[in-house]
Amino acid sequence: MSISINNLSKTFAQFQHNGLLYVRSHEISLANKENKQASLPAKVMSVTPIGAEVRVELAPQGWESDQYWEVRLSHRQFDSDKIRRGGILYLVPQAGYFFAQDTHQDPLKLAWPFLEKDAVMFEI
Repeated sequence: MSISINNLSKTFAQFQHNGLLYVRSHEISLANKENKQASLPAKVMSVTPIGAEVRVELAPQGWESDQYWEVRLSHRQFDSDKIRRGGILYLVPQAGYFFAQDTHQDPLKLAWPFLEKDAVMFEI
């Protein structure tokens, strides 16, 4: 999965390049509200239980990606009250790889949340 980096949170202002952010489906969680660091709204297109996991297919809402995204959840992680077809959820990546355009740099590995040294962050 990839998205255009210039549509993500202001946290990425430190980057001087546009580029692509690659996120693996097992490194994404779903939330029913926005997160201050990286929240990507998506519409639930389908929910499919397959064996030990539940696959949730999502259509991006308002950010650059023409592809549906698939998130794989364990049955324990899946909450049928919050994840329903047609609903809006927020994709929250835990890790990703940023590939800057027009450079020959190795990808930059990112991890969320971005915290300053000795900072504390939590949401209720």
